[in-house]
Amino acid sequence: MDAALEEADFHVNSVAYQNLLVHIAIAVERIKAGSFVPLDPANEERIRQTEGWPVAQRLARAIEQALAVKLPDGEVAYIAIHLAGKQVLLPESEGTPAAAAPAGAVCATAACAGGAATYAASAGPGAPPSGAAAAPGTPAAPGVAPTPLPGQNGEPLVVADEAWNLVSAMIEAVRQVFHFDLRNDLELRMNLARHIVPLTVRLKYHMRLENPLLNDIRAHYPLAFSFAREAARVLVDAYGEPVSDDEVSYLALSFALAIETKKAAQQRPKNILIVCASGLGSARLLEIRCREEFGEHLGAIRTADVSQLGSIDFSHIDYVFTTVHIADPLPVPVREVGYFLDEKDVDGLRPLLHAGGAAAKPEAYFSRALFFAHRPAGTREQMLRFLVDEIRQREDVPDDFIDQIRARERSASTAFGNNVAMPHPLVPVGSRTFVAVALADGPVAWGSTSVRAVFLISVSTDETEDLHALYDALLGLTSDAEAISELLADQRFEILQRLLPGNA
Repeated sequence: MDAALEEADFHVNSVAYQNLLVHIAIAVERIKAGSFVPLDPANEERIRQTEGWPVAQRLARAIEQALAVKLPDGEVAYIAIHLAGKQVLLPESEGTPAAAAPAGAVCATAACAGGAATYAASAGPGAPPSGAAAAPGTPAAPGVAPTPLPGQNGEPLVVADEAWNLVSAMIEAVRQVFHFDLRNDLELRMNLARHIVPLTVRLKYHMRLENPLLNDIRAHYPLAFSFAREAARVLVDAYGEPVSDDEVSYLALSFALAIETKKAAQQRPKNILIVCASGLGSARLLEIRCREEFGEHLGAIRTADVSQLGSIDFSHIDYVFTTVHIADPLPVPVREVGYFLDEKDVDGLRPLLHAGGAAAKPEAYFSRALFFAHRPAGTREQMLRFLVDEIRQREDVPDDFIDQIRARERSASTAFGNNVAMPHPLVPVGSRTFVAVALADGPVAWGSTSVRAVFLISVSTDETEDLHALYDALLGLTSDAEAISELLADQRFEILQRLLPGNA
């Protein structure tokens, strides 16, 4: 097998290689026993046109010579499907052929790392900054060929519109549910797009790819895993096939890198452009006031008037503070402030610059009124109905609140493992973010599994709300087996408060 793959210059990663060996071993034993797996002729013909077909034929010939077993075309087609579904291309370095990488692996190469820095200030989701060349894989304008990504043997690998659009929808789903905006992260888009191509092959042909690091990824990157689960819902809607936790965990690696990159960017000093209509003097005064209030959180500060905005390079600017209304959209966030930066302005800018108090503490989203202990065992529907009825008495939620939650469950179960489920509406609703908690004394049937701790999360429609601390604490708690066991053993609100990370 190694020789056949090497002759074809076709690379698969180590996990895919092991799975392919297992598939071939099982297929050989089936064939010896006279058992063959049929394949739809239409699918077989389509597979013959793929890059994996001649490689699969090479492998088949090698197997026949070594084991004296004849593989019919249908079995060869299944090998081709495995190859198509498990090859992932990532460039080793600029100008060299792509090397094999683990499915869903994050891109740590110079090419990808440079992309994050070069395109961080893009003018919109996936778009290059003003004056820059389009990044590899960026959707082309109508009538213009898309820019290819590096592929195998130096050949261009073009990310199809279908894959790019799926990635955009996945990132948008994460933004809507978690208020975590990754739309301008080109590196994430590229990593997901590279992984989507073989993943969609596996979904179409009902192939299963195991991830030996599943439990470690879920434990160490719970927020990224939750992002990936939400993103995977887009694939379920697109292909009508469930996405396993093994596949979700591969997607989570890309989201984990994006989260850490965003955190690092948030922690560095911010570069500010001050726009003032009354001249350089007032702009300088506003600069001094900003230094007084936010000194250690600010990097470079530039000043300009409105007429100069068209000639400014925004690639190294994080925010624009302006005393005059700016009608035209800019590629970075714009905040209007007063000439003298009063207390209201300072309070509004502080979360933006992470100068303290950027987000409410996690416990602010939990209340004793929405904490329900010792619920009876039952079904998911019974638990959801109970929680929604209680929530309606205390919170302003829409009439279709439970329908939104059911729709999310139909798309993909929110059972998180560790005896925990975290249901939530399909889209943000209401004016306040809150978490309702129900603890059961027996198992509650939740899809194909059972749970005992249910954390129903309802996120507000306020997209400026910073929920990072809430998700970090909530996911830290729910992924901690010992903490959940303690909470189920002593079902008191005070125990929940103490177990929330950061409160112990």
